[in-house]
Order: sequence, then structure tokens, then C-alpha cells
Amino acid sequence: MAEQRKARRGGRPPGRTPRREMLIDAALDLFHRSGYRNTSTTDVGAAAGISGPAVYRHFANKEDLLTAVLELSSQLMETAAAEAATLPPRGALDYLLDSYAAFCVQRPGLSIIWLEERRNLTDEIRERIGGHHQDYIWMWTTTVAAVRPELARTEAHVLAQLAIGLMTSVTFLHLDPRHPGQIDQEGMRRLLAETGRRIVFQTTAAELAAAVHPARRDAVRATW
Repeated sequence: MAEQRKARRGGRPPGRTPRREMLIDAALDLFHRSGYRNTSTTDVGAAAGISGPAVYRHFANKEDLLTAVLELSSQLMETAAAEAATLPPRGALDYLLDSYAAFCVQRPGLSIIWLEERRNLTDEIRERIGGHHQDYIWMWTTTVAAVRPELARTEAHVLAQLAIGLMTSVTFLHLDPRHPGQIDQEGMRRLLAETGRRIVFQTTAAELAAAVHPARRDAVRATW
């Protein structure tokens, strides 16, 4: 079914002007490679071919740039979740697996920046963006529960987190997809999606029951 309906990959949300988009892409690359604290707004402007003062026509400060980068991640997840919601459970799972595998291979910086740099955001912004990520994980949990109805909700959540965590981990391999000699993007995407599929369908109820405390089988909270 995954092959029958291809996931949208590499798309970008509407409403971004060319210069703003160039700045967001430059900030994403620099925050990923050099870190938020080691990157200035002048660096971002130079990488985008835009003068330092002109950056402030689009962003109030460096934190505003970081927010825009991480909101891009949220928007891509929201788009994937909305598309998955239109499909039957198995098709939705295939779509989530394929689209998130592509997300991790093609844009590894987004996951790394969220995990490593979110502490630089205000509590309000961090909670807002984190809430979008949690909604995305809940979509996974609901979908896994639908294709594995014999599992308790917590067990479905564990499987969803295992699959997401596996695919997210590839972003820390420091493989730059801009250099095709390092990885085959399509091959890596297929490997991640298929391995995630095995986690969901081949992990037994007995294995999950042994890993989840009985008192917690019906209590679950997304924390990624």
C-alpha cells in the first residue's frame, strides 16, 4: 500500500516569501552545522546573500529565526498528520512511516535542532511547538492502536515511540544528504520505513507486556 500511495516529500508550507524562506533555510543549515549559540544573525544573512540589517525586516532577532526553523518542522508534521487522517489505518501507517523516514533523511537538521536547541526558546514558544510535536505523536499512537487492536493504548504508544525514535536516530549519523556519495537517500528512506514497519507489526504483545508496567497500561503521555 505504501507503494500505491507515495508520501509527499520535501514539500514546504505556503506563505513564505522568497527572502524569508532563504533566511530560514540558511538558519537551519547554520544552526545544524555550527549550533545556535555559535551563529549570529549576520552569519545567517551572509549565508542567504542578504545584508545584516535586512534580516531584521523579516525577523526580530535570532530567537525569532530559531522559532521559524522549528515551526517549519511542526508544519511538515501537521501536513503529514492531516494527510494520514484521510486514509484507512494501514494506509495511514504506511504514509506516516514513509513521510517521516523521508523527513529524517532529507532534513536531518530539523530534528537535531529541536532536540539540542529548543532550550534557547522561551517557555511559551517551546511549549507551543512541543504541543504540535505531541499531536503528531498522538496521531502515530492512534494509528498503531488501529492496526494492532489487541494492544493496550500504552503499548501502542510504545511502538509508535520506538518507530519514531529509530528514524530520528539516523539524523545523528552526521550524513549530509547534499553530498550524494555519503548516502543513497531513497535507499535509506526505504530502510528506515521498512524497519519501522517491522517494529510495529513484529513486536509481540508478550514483549510489550513485559516492558510496560501493568499499572501503566492505560496511562500514556507523549513526551518527545
